Amino acid sequence: MSIMMDKTPIEKRREKTKFLIDKRPIYLGIWSNIVSIDDRFDYKYLGLNSNDFNVFLYLGKIIFKKNERGILVPEYIPNKITKFSFEGLNNFWLNEINPNALKFTPTTRDENPFYEISDPYRILTTKPDGYKYFKTFYFRSPKNIVLNREQIISYFTELHKLNSTFIKNYVDFINSNFGISSCVLNRDVYMESVGVDTNKYSPTNKQKMIAIEYALKLPQYRSKIPYFSEFFYVYFVYSLKSFCVANNDSFQFMEKNNLIFNPGAYKKYYELIQYNIKNYGASEVYETYLDRKSSDRVPLFIRNSNDEDSQLFSYLYGYSEYDFFHSPNYDSPAKIYIPSPLDKYYFEIADAKNTFVEFYMRIYPKIDKPPKGWNKEMMRKLDLNLVEESYRKRSGKFSYPPPIPDILPSPGAIRDIEDYYID
Repeated sequence: MSIMMDKTPIEKRREKTKFLIDKRPIYLGIWSNIVSIDDRFDYKYLGLNSNDFNVFLYLGKIIFKKNERGILVPEYIPNKITKFSFEGLNNFWLNEINPNALKFTPTTRDENPFYEISDPYRILTTKPDGYKYFKTFYFRSPKNIVLNREQIISYFTELHKLNSTFIKNYVDFINSNFGISSCVLNRDVYMESVGVDTNKYSPTNKQKMIAIEYALKLPQYRSKIPYFSEFFYVYFVYSLKSFCVANNDSFQFMEKNNLIFNPGAYKKYYELIQYNIKNYGASEVYETYLDRKSSDRVPLFIRNSNDEDSQLFSYLYGYSEYDFFHSPNYDSPAKIYIPSPLDKYYFEIADAKNTFVEFYMRIYPKIDKPPKGWNKEMMRKLDLNLVEESYRKRSGKFSYPPPIPDILPSPGAIRDIEDYYID
C-alpha cells in the first residue's frame, strides 16, 4: 500500500521475528462503538482521539509453545469471563452521529476546527469548541441510551464468545493442519479461472480474487505455510490482524486484575485519572500513576488507532503492513477492503508473491438477532462507521457485522470453551 519499501535487513527481521515468537505473546481484542466513560475528560486532554474511550474488550493472547517434536506452535489462551467481570463499571452508553460533524478534510491549519496555533511558539493546541465537530457526540446527552447491567452482560458475553470461539477454531485448525492453508497462483490458474494470460496481461484485483477462490477448490493449487517456514509467523499475525492489539503494560495489568475491559472502563481507575489530573496537573490521560509513591504508570485506555500498522508493529518488526502486506481486496482510491465474491479477504506478502492466505474480520452480533435486552434500534446505533469503517460492502453500504468466516464455531467447539463464560 506504500511506494516506500522497508529497508530493514532481512537477517535482522529474521532475528527479531525469532525473538518475538519465543518471548512475546500476541494480545488480542476488539473495539465496540459503545462509550466506556460517563463523564468525559475536558476536551483539551483528548484532541481528535474521541473513540479511544470506546469500550475495548480483551480476548486473551496467543503464545508459542514447543510441541512434542520441539517445534514452536501457536496456543490460544482466552481470558475468562466471570460474574465479577462486570462489577464496578462506568456507565456504558450508545452514541449518535453528530449532525454538525465536519463534512470536509481541512487542507490548512487556519480552517481546521480542531486545532489552533498558539503564539509566540506556534504550538499546535486544541480549540476549546473542537469537540463540537466530531463525527459523534463527545459529551453524553439525555437522548443517549445508557445500557443496563443485563444489556452489557448479554452483548459483551456474546461478542467475546463469537470472536474467541473463532480464534480458537482457527488456531486449532492450523495445529491439526500443521500449518496455514494457502494457494499459489500461476498462469494456469488464471487461464482456467478467468481466461487471463499473465504473460500478456496483468490481472485485476477482482480477477485475482476469483482465481484465488478457484485455486482453493483444487488440490493441485492448494498449498500450506508450515510451522518451519520463515514466514509462518508473519502470515499468522497478518491473518489475525483485525484482532491484534499493540503490546503495552495494560494487558499484564488486566490479566493480573482479571479485567475484561480497558481499565479506564472501571470506576476506580477512571476516578484515579481524574484525581491525578486535578491534583498533579497531568496533561496525558492515556496513562496514569496507580500510586504516586511509585513511578509505575499504566495505560488505562487502549488506543483505537485506525492504522493497523501501528497495532502490528509490536509483533512484526521490519514487516511494515504498507510495504509487505498486499491484498486484492483493497480498494486504494476508496481506502476500504472489498470482500471477494465469497465474502472473504486474502493477502500475499512482498517476500512471497502469488502465495495467498486468508485474513479474517472481527465478528459482531447480528442486527436481526440482537442479544438479550437489545432491540434492532439499539443495534443500529452501534453502526456508526467508526471501528469497522475499512470493511465496506461492494454496494457501498457498511456491513455490520463484517462477513463471518467459514472456519467458525461448531457446536462442539463452543462447548469446548463454555467454561470461559458466566451462566
